[in-house]
Amino acid sequence: MTTTDHKLQDAIKTLLDDLVDYGFEDFDPPAILENIAEVQTYEEAGVLTTDAGVVITMADHTEWQVTIVRSR
Repeated sequence: MTTTDHKLQDAIKTLLDDLVDYGFEDFDPPAILENIAEVQTYEEAGVLTTDAGVVITMADHTEWQVTIVRSR
């Protein structure tokens, strides 16, 4: 299976959404992940780029962008 940047982006978003929606009962993540309020793809967030990535909004309303760039 060929992994494209947008497939990886969607997988990361799904993983983080599931952690936010279903909690951390069977998983012991780093504490910072418990403060995630929302995850959006760049497209959903309206980020003007052709890169794949996600915007992570924390409970305190700070935002982080994670860009996915193929290295090889």
